[in-house]
Amino acid sequence: MPEQYLDILEESLKKKIEVLNEIILKNEEQQKILEAEEFEPEVFDQNTQAKGELIDRLNLLDSGFEKVFERVKEELETNKEAHKEQIRRLQDAIREITEKSVFIQTTEERNRKTVEQKFKKEHEKIQFGKNSMKVAKQYYNNMRGINGGIASAFVDNKQ
Repeated sequence: MPEQYLDILEESLKKKIEVLNEIILKNEEQQKILEAEEFEPEVFDQNTQAKGELIDRLNLLDSGFEKVFERVKEELETNKEAHKEQIRRLQDAIREITEKSVFIQTTEERNRKTVEQKFKKEHEKIQFGKNSMKVAKQYYNNMRGINGGIASAFVDNKQ
């Protein structure tokens, strides 16, 4: 019976590695989206949603792993020698997962900083556009004489 549980744990870790690999690919895609000349918010949003779904799958795998592990924890602690090979494979998988998780955290942090810079630039573009519109409107109004512009100085108000 413990071998079946250990097989389930091993399979769960393999699936987790696959999901982490997919997240790494999504992070690479996200980096390309952010580095592109023209920022496409819809594509960025789709990428972010896909990563969210992968993270949800990862959380489900973690939850399932913990539940199964609780069932075999005592057996593993008391009969380490009998399950030596499977324990080693589980440990190797956990090391790989840890390395991938650290790599993902690093790329997530880099992408987060890039997103902040990209959004700051987009905000500045919008602000520049608003200011340009405001200046243009003021110019237009001045030329029409609404704000006591130059045109009223040339008009004779006497009747």
